[in-house]
Amino acid sequence: MKTNILKNNINTAKIYLPQLRFKSHLLDRYYGIYSEDYFLNILHLERKKTERSNKPFLLMLLDIKRCEMAEKNNTVNKIVQVLFSLTRETDIKGWYEHNSMIGVIFTEMDDIEVLREKIYSNLNYELAAEQINKIEISFHVFPERDN
Repeated sequence: MKTNILKNNINTAKIYLPQLRFKSHLLDRYYGIYSEDYFLNILHLERKKTERSNKPFLLMLLDIKRCEMAEKNNTVNKIVQVLFSLTRETDIKGWYEHNSMIGVIFTEMDDIEVLREKIYSNLNYELAAEQINKIEISFHVFPERDN
């Protein structure tokens, strides 16, 4: 009886192990956001999807290149905490450019002002003014609209 249970657990582990290995390549192990390659692939697919459906999505980029290396880990941790607290489960967070720019894809959303206010107020609460001044935040709505 014990042998069957052990066999079943080993077989179950074999089924899930490849999924765990695959997942470890998708996520940044320090911050829990998607890796650059995976995030850019999702962004490409979302752009194609929105071109077909004409349902907008919003890409927010947080440029942290100007943050000094000594403070970058702490700054990124706080930024990621804010992003996880403010975003929906369906919003996609990842490295747009590894260790330089964090991206968030807000699906079926194009209201920049409400989002901008929430992001800035929460970052102001978590980060010192000198840290915030080193972060550049930009918003991009897709599909791109002709003006």
